[in-house]
Amino acid sequence: MSNALLALCALGYWASAISFHYNLFHRKQRDWTQWLRILLSSHAVHSLALLTLTLQLKHLPVLSMPEVMAVLGWALIALYAVLGRRWKVDALGGIAAPAAAVLTTFATFTLGHETPHSYRGIWFGLHVSSLVASYAAFCLAAFCSLLYFIQSRRLKEKKLHTAFLLPSLNTLDRVGFRFILVGFPLLVVGMVCGTQMPGWHWTWDPKETLVALTGAVYLLYLHARVVAGWQGRRMNMILLMAFLCVLVSLLAPGRSHGY
Repeated sequence: MSNALLALCALGYWASAISFHYNLFHRKQRDWTQWLRILLSSHAVHSLALLTLTLQLKHLPVLSMPEVMAVLGWALIALYAVLGRRWKVDALGGIAAPAAAVLTTFATFTLGHETPHSYRGIWFGLHVSSLVASYAAFCLAAFCSLLYFIQSRRLKEKKLHTAFLLPSLNTLDRVGFRFILVGFPLLVVGMVCGTQMPGWHWTWDPKETLVALTGAVYLLYLHARVVAGWQGRRMNMILLMAFLCVLVSLLAPGRSHGY
């Protein structure tokens, strides 16, 4: 049942991504109502899929890579819908929708094919859930940086007929920073919850080490931004490099994790 719902929401995300880009590039009068309706409907189905999966497993679906990918895709769209649109960066939807489609498609075809680790209590659930939520915020921050460089290049090449389709450089720079302000505390909460798991001790586990390194990189970003006052191109380059740390830590093997 959960696989079928995940497949349905994956199709919905793909449809919303196609609808977004069609509106952006092929319509003179853009109507974002249809694509947003498809996106939010798909997210509602995604929520139902995760609820069904939770009831089936009798715990949060965070024990294997497919489960984590499904939750990450959900968190990505949730943060975009709540914060991205509030901060007037609708263009993020052009990246967030296909990213969620890829994540849920992966989860659909791999869910149940991996042997999950045992559930280690509420602290483990909070640990992984907080980390996944922080990764979703970091994803959106990286997407802002990507759009920043695309917009910067269009302005340099004086492609003003397409530059107006994206938010201003200042807006993208500011919103990327805001997403880090959301993601970094969640990362810290996730790390702290991990230390509360029964039997936990530092072992230089690859995943734990890389998560700590990721936290250090984003802390340096915040220091440079808040204390040193850095902004613009170099800060967005740091954000993209920091996101590489997120990807490596997410995909790295861990002895105490099921993903």
